[in-house]
Amino acid sequence: MRNIIPPFTLLFSLWLLLFGCSTDQKKNDPVNARRKARLERKDLRDAVTLLGVLEPKNQISLKSEVSGVITCIYAMEGSELKPGDTILTIDPRPFENAKVKLMLQRKKTELEYGILEREYRNDSVLAASGTVSTRSVQDEWDRLALKNVELDAIDIDIKDVNEKLQKSALTAPINGTLLSLDTKVGEIVVSATTGYSGGSTIGILADAHVMQVNCRVNEVDYHALTPETPVSLYLETDPTVRAKGRIAFISRNAKLEENKSVRSFEVRVEVMENNPRLVPGINVSVEFIILDKSDALVLPCDFVQPRPGKTPIVHRMSANGEETEREVKTGVTDYQFIEILSGLSENDCVLEPKPAAE
Repeated sequence: MRNIIPPFTLLFSLWLLLFGCSTDQKKNDPVNARRKARLERKDLRDAVTLLGVLEPKNQISLKSEVSGVITCIYAMEGSELKPGDTILTIDPRPFENAKVKLMLQRKKTELEYGILEREYRNDSVLAASGTVSTRSVQDEWDRLALKNVELDAIDIDIKDVNEKLQKSALTAPINGTLLSLDTKVGEIVVSATTGYSGGSTIGILADAHVMQVNCRVNEVDYHALTPETPVSLYLETDPTVRAKGRIAFISRNAKLEENKSVRSFEVRVEVMENNPRLVPGINVSVEFIILDKSDALVLPCDFVQPRPGKTPIVHRMSANGEETEREVKTGVTDYQFIEILSGLSENDCVLEPKPAAE
């Protein structure tokens, strides 16, 4: 009796013969084993993002110009102030008392001056007849001149006391926000003009309409920055809150920070747009846009084979599967994709470079 092979077994054997050979062929085919990429259009973007804290560009340390005891505080931290707004007052009574004494001293000196003036006039008449010596008249004239000097000195002291009375009320010199107020009622403040180490610091007033942030850029990214580098800032907690910035200062002095192995440079960024949510002391991300090019023809970086001292090449695959080397001119890169300026056409198929063993 003959063995009859079922039809299903015949069909399965035929499928293994056809497709099994095809699979083995593909495995042994070096072209099919390599990755492929097409020259396509893509937006290239590369940025360095750092963290920083917003601070006002213009800020003033508030110091009193007179010494004394604080009697009243009219503003608090965070207050918006205009020039002339009173922040606090210092007890004016010592200056008022000094002014009263000076006014009494001036009155006394004026009376003494009047007495001397009358004596001088009388003796001037008597000197004409020889009753009083010319020397005595000259002495009286000199005493009158000294009283004039005393009056001038008193007037200077009165002017100084009036200025101190005016300065006993500390007012805001500019439009701004009171960032800090480091004092309270009853404390003694020392004048910045006469006190030790420049006097007592009362607080910080800043113009919050012009903000800036200081960053430390490492030496790897430092050379990519110029004053024209576009900058964008956004809240660390809410990236939708954004503002444009500009580089206002790039330090030329690298510093090695504590617990750091790479030196860094200070870069100061000024905020160019007002946003009520960007306030002093808040954390922001600062994005330095190193590359921003739209609609560039690109390939993955690892598909372009560099050659020291020569033009880079790629391995182009034609429609019929033939592989040829092509020299290409490259442009900018975001280190994932690289721009191809010439040597290929859009949608050209490119093979990854051959392994070194080949």
